[in-house]
Amino acid sequence: MKKVQLLLFSIIGACMIQSCIKPSDYDFNKMTSPVYNGEWAVPLVTSHITLRDVLTNQNSALQTDAQGLVSFVYSVKNMTSQTADLLMKIPDQSLPVQNYSFQTTSPVIDLSTGKQYSTSFTSDVPLTLANATQKLDSIYIKSGTIRIPINTNFNKSATITIQAPNIINKTTRQKIVIPTINISQIAPNAVVNVDLTNCILILKTVTGVSNTIHFDLNMTMQGNTNPTLSNYTMNMPLGITSLQFASMYGNLGQFNSNLSQNVDISVFKTNLGGGFQFAPGAISLNVNIDNSFGIPVRFTATTFNAHSDSNTPHDVPINLFASPTANIIDAGAPTIFGQTKTTTTASTNPNISDAFNISPNKIVLVANALTNPLGAGTLNFVSDKSALNVNMDIVLKFFASINNFTFQDTLSFDLKDIDQLESMALRINTTNGFPLGVKLQAYFTDQNYNVLDAMFTEPLSEILKPALLSGAPDYKTTTPTTYQFPDIVYDQTRITKIKNSKKIILKVILNTTNNGLVKIYDSYYFDSKIAIRAKAKLQSK
Repeated sequence: MKKVQLLLFSIIGACMIQSCIKPSDYDFNKMTSPVYNGEWAVPLVTSHITLRDVLTNQNSALQTDAQGLVSFVYSVKNMTSQTADLLMKIPDQSLPVQNYSFQTTSPVIDLSTGKQYSTSFTSDVPLTLANATQKLDSIYIKSGTIRIPINTNFNKSATITIQAPNIINKTTRQKIVIPTINISQIAPNAVVNVDLTNCILILKTVTGVSNTIHFDLNMTMQGNTNPTLSNYTMNMPLGITSLQFASMYGNLGQFNSNLSQNVDISVFKTNLGGGFQFAPGAISLNVNIDNSFGIPVRFTATTFNAHSDSNTPHDVPINLFASPTANIIDAGAPTIFGQTKTTTTASTNPNISDAFNISPNKIVLVANALTNPLGAGTLNFVSDKSALNVNMDIVLKFFASINNFTFQDTLSFDLKDIDQLESMALRINTTNGFPLGVKLQAYFTDQNYNVLDAMFTEPLSEILKPALLSGAPDYKTTTPTTYQFPDIVYDQTRITKIKNSKKIILKVILNTTNNGLVKIYDSYYFDSKIAIRAKAKLQSK
């Protein structure tokens, strides 16, 4: 499309060239000395373009094989993805309330002035994770806070020390220090907040309950003149907030992640109708799943359709495997932390050519990914950076027939001072080594897209005639086609029509030689010569 835009702008921009030669020299071989008679003819474009020139300016979109056959590679990176930090996010939570008590009547505990009493308690508190099927061994914590409130009915002073032997500092490998809690008859309740940044949380299974955190509490109460209660109680309603993991180990469970996505196919995005008919085997589709979860994953596409807004049928299923095998891919897992395992599924199923014969402008994907598809009994690992990325490479060999493939684009346009011209005419000579015929139309419109004029008379003729070619198996051009397009003439009436143009709508129609199968090779070329003849309104001073 950029080549067509450049051609059109060159044609129209030449109207303002202030050089002159004789009208009799309106010939490609006779354009020499200028004369000042208000009418001029100039060569505008002389070009020789090979497909190799085009390929030199591409990265990887166009590729050639050993015979020079050209393929278009359309790569979709991260077509759909899922990250571990979102999939397995640990929720903020209030842990089950831990209740403790002790009796002072049987046996009798003396808590008069000068006396004291010490006792201890233990708790195994279950942590709620992102999924009930998870049974973890450890969590390396990036950040987070545990809130430890103590609520009592104490009427005497007490000190409470709490230890969490399974929460250790990652650097020192020592258990974390929880500040001592002081209780008094005036302030019977207290709370401490503990920063868990850079800690390791070691989880245990206790009496069949998974993912528990162990706590040891030691309480010493000081006697005073207040009456001694028969029953002293306290509770510990723990809370965890903003807990983010750096990594997790253990049985990470089964998660079903939605990977549905619509993907634009830009090469066909501006298609208005018509299309390609690819030869069998001309298209291959590779689905690459990059998995840095330390967990096997099953990718299932319940809908995998090529969709065209312009052509019918509008939707054609893409089958990666021969029917009736479903579009299911089991993606392996890396065995070393920090690495990525890539699972590639390469398909040349003939159905894929059928899908792309509608010139789809997008791929419609309804899919999910299931971790641990064979069950949650295996040990896994994951980091906060782990991700599952689904990538797609579509390789389209240019071995196809093209029948009225039509696309359109709109350009901003402003013809300044064009009313200084009385008339202009364009002459186009082409030599086409491609087996492609091209029809072009340019509609001049105002700002509201009302058509003011069309550059070419309809029905359209080919501005490029397709080259002749051999038959199977090479389908290669044998004779380039030379063609002089009829002069494009703009008289005063047509110039007046387009002088207020603000937009140009370009419409391009492609056809292969006899609408048959062709192959595109990197040796193909295109020559063009364009000249302009114009008459200006000259004013003498």
